[in-house]
Amino acid sequence: MLGFYLVDLLSALGAAVLVGLVVAVGFRRGTGWRELLWLFLLLFLGTWAIGGWMVPFGPSLGDWRPLPYLAVAVAIGAVLSAALPRRPRRATLELARNVPPEKASVAALVVGMAFWIALFVFVLGLGARYLLQHVG
Repeated sequence: MLGFYLVDLLSALGAAVLVGLVVAVGFRRGTGWRELLWLFLLLFLGTWAIGGWMVPFGPSLGDWRPLPYLAVAVAIGAVLSAALPRRPRRATLELARNVPPEKASVAALVVGMAFWIALFVFVLGLGARYLLQHVG
């Protein structure tokens, strides 16, 4: 039974590392390592949670089918990479200076809440999957 959990964990981790490296290299400008670690955590937990619920597809290596995890990691990585900051242009910096601080703090609050809600949903999905797998 432990092997089942370990295969899922390693599949999600491998896919998240692969896609996370591509995202980190491609979008490193303007993003600190701390932000990339949070992004990786979200990518890893999302890949593990969603990939575990998917019907296995693609080629198999024994009982191992890594393609669902890779597909989920690519999809989540694409969505998250759209949210990563890029190096702002001069015109964008000028516009950002004119944004009232209260609007900027509301935007940061909304993004932060979305992050924590997504993290919570992914952990809830993982718990439900393994609880149902263990009971059923």
